[in-house]
Amino acid sequence: MDIPSTPDQIAALITSLGEQILAQCAVIATAEAQLAHLYADAARVSDITALTTMPAGTSPERARSLARLSLQLELSAMTRIPERTVQRRINESEVLVSQLPDTLAALATGMISAGHARVIVDQLADVDPADRAEFETRILPIAKTHTAAQLQHTARKLREQLHPTTIAARHHRAKHERHVTLTPAADGMSWLSILTTAPIATAAYNRLQALTAGAKHRGDARTRAQLMTDNAQSLLLFGITASSGAPVPMAPTDPVTTAPAVTDTDDEIPIWAATTTPPARTTPPITATPPTTTSPPRAAEHEVPTAPPVNPPELAPLPTIEEITEGIVPTVHLTVPVLTLLGERNDPGSLEGYGPIDPETAARLTVNAKSFTRILTHPESGAVLSVGRDRYTPPGDLARALAIRDTHCRAPGCNRLAKGCDLDHTIPWSAGGETSAENLAHLCPKHHHVKHDTNWTLAPAPNGTLHWTSPSGETFTTEPDPPDWYPLAPLPPPPRTTDTAHTGP
Repeated sequence: MDIPSTPDQIAALITSLGEQILAQCAVIATAEAQLAHLYADAARVSDITALTTMPAGTSPERARSLARLSLQLELSAMTRIPERTVQRRINESEVLVSQLPDTLAALATGMISAGHARVIVDQLADVDPADRAEFETRILPIAKTHTAAQLQHTARKLREQLHPTTIAARHHRAKHERHVTLTPAADGMSWLSILTTAPIATAAYNRLQALTAGAKHRGDARTRAQLMTDNAQSLLLFGITASSGAPVPMAPTDPVTTAPAVTDTDDEIPIWAATTTPPARTTPPITATPPTTTSPPRAAEHEVPTAPPVNPPELAPLPTIEEITEGIVPTVHLTVPVLTLLGERNDPGSLEGYGPIDPETAARLTVNAKSFTRILTHPESGAVLSVGRDRYTPPGDLARALAIRDTHCRAPGCNRLAKGCDLDHTIPWSAGGETSAENLAHLCPKHHHVKHDTNWTLAPAPNGTLHWTSPSGETFTTEPDPPDWYPLAPLPPPPRTTDTAHTGP
């Protein structure tokens, strides 16, 4: 592409590029509408044929539920789209096709984007069926002239006008959906997300801002983003920000007008549990003096709670991220490459529930570990790999080794951690299957049901590889991570050492 030199030429080129982008957006929107029809058709076929594809004697309701689970798993495996995303797309598509014909038509012609359509579908869920046609008629013209973010604000207000249930009742229901999720990020980092009520989230965010302001007032060199993160970590792990171990009083809070963005994740994993102790500090302890005023009355349900003021210079120095890490007392499942263990290489270890971590972080974690299971990624004798047909329940060392081999559910695309899964006999015990590493694999409860209660079939292969075959005949293969895994029995912790390349406590 030739870069123009005059203002008129530049303006003309920008206009041309914008028109081409707009045309491609319309093509994408049209494809999204076609996908909606396909997702809805797949769900309809699944529901209609559920009784004929499920084992005899299955109730109609359970047959439909199992057929949907089977469909979602197969579409996820075929498209490599997370199963939860497939489930959401099916639900949205059914609403678009059956209840929002004009919205679907606008999407098909490129008048709105898939993001606009998703906002309308989401807000429609709480509108009385008798009012849904009016909702679509009033909101669709706005969707054609506003961004999806602007549309969400307007659609939420319109929903409130048409909604038969009060916002207080819906908020009471929504409170039961609060949860915490942990999502891995790149370079040894992770996202920790909390879904809670707006007043609590705003008050917590404001407290972090106030604690950060106090630290900056004292001359802390960390950025505000780093200080807010370190304050949150220290409060969650130790309940303090002071080196003395005394709780720090809450700083004043001011309502904020814009809440921080919330990221919708498709694949989530539960929090890795660990016990903590306050990190040791070399600086003299500074006690945060609580205010002498009486406690304020309890905040009303929808008020943003405030807190007693505290003088920022009285706050103790905030632990660094290294000190916070050293305060964690974990039970570690750490996979260590054999050459790293022998000191010949510096390859990363692998932490259960996350993945690769640098040797220095591994050393910081394991120095305080009361115990850990060490698995060398190299064949070596000594492990109990099979008890054949002697017993159904796997022995403890085999179960622990398999949890580290699999790391997560072995169904295609599933990220559920092994610790939340069932250890399943791939060839059923009742059919002569053995209790061995070759015939055992972790399946989450949902996919355990899919394997046993639908027409999916599963065949084991060497080194823990599994071959899945769907009811329609599609085949998918899942392998351990890493695929050349070979288990060892848990080893006793080695003597303590000051060598940071060594991964023992």
